[in-house]
Amino acid sequence: RGLFRSVEEQPVASASIAQVHRAVTAQGRTVALKIQRPGIDKVIAADLAILKDLAGLLERYLPGSRLYRPVELVEHFAKVLSLELDFGYEGRTMDLVRRNLHGDRDIAVPEVIWPLCSEKLLVMEFVEGVRLSEPQAFAAAGVDTRRIAQVGARYVLKQIFEHGVYNADPHPANFVVRPDGVLVPLDFGMVGTMDDELKAALVDMLLAFVGKDPDKLMRVFFRLDLLEETAQRTRLSGELGRLVNYYHHMPVAQLSIGRLLVEMSSIIRRFRITLPVDLALTLKVIVTLESLGKSLDPEFDFTAAARPFVRRVRISHLG
Repeated sequence: RGLFRSVEEQPVASASIAQVHRAVTAQGRTVALKIQRPGIDKVIAADLAILKDLAGLLERYLPGSRLYRPVELVEHFAKVLSLELDFGYEGRTMDLVRRNLHGDRDIAVPEVIWPLCSEKLLVMEFVEGVRLSEPQAFAAAGVDTRRIAQVGARYVLKQIFEHGVYNADPHPANFVVRPDGVLVPLDFGMVGTMDDELKAALVDMLLAFVGKDPDKLMRVFFRLDLLEETAQRTRLSGELGRLVNYYHHMPVAQLSIGRLLVEMSSIIRRFRITLPVDLALTLKVIVTLESLGKSLDPEFDFTAAARPFVRRVRISHLG
């Protein structure tokens, strides 16, 4: 239709739902075209229908599976996928995060070029640089990996604790470092949200580990109405106490918040407790964030990076 002067046939990125091509607009601007794969919505709908039937059978014939709420999980998965297929939603999320980060000189969200977008096409400014999934190119590009680890952590933590809307897939391939050192997040198909109650709960969970206070963890579970049986509470408190004590005496250099959260999640699953979906997703993002930070800087300390955000939420909550 004359909107693009050229479109490169070879994609610069490719995934199951879409692929990205470099193009030049009729006005001469270099852009990235995120193009949804033809028919992928029908494929996903068929797969989800099968998964929903299987989940229903699990709950009906294997009562123990109800602990994991298979039907609810499939329904949540379906909602997530429907949003990933909605490029309009992704573009609006990019605009929101771009506004939230306005004035931050270390992070830049690509501009969406709305007049060129459609239901299955998202057009944004093209970003030159090195992806965090390409460590072999860091030295040649002059990427300061220690600095980028801190910038990336601040990017995710600011969204979680301050904005309440965050990129839920901080995968290395979803970040580019521009030649000027600015970090650019690229994919906003998966988004998480945190209301004030869940922010406060997450802060108290982290403070409980740092302060060697398993009772504080139990109070979080009470507040979220996750515990039912009185006998269960005593046993769970003992398990959490052993976990907190083990990590409390570990040297900071060896401490892994990600591993700690994974072990905590394993414990609460054994006690038939299911965390709220948004909180569970946030914990997953924190695990991924710490792993990414340590891949960029072996001395990356998640606790130190999160401390100022936790403090501000705590003060606000107490106020």
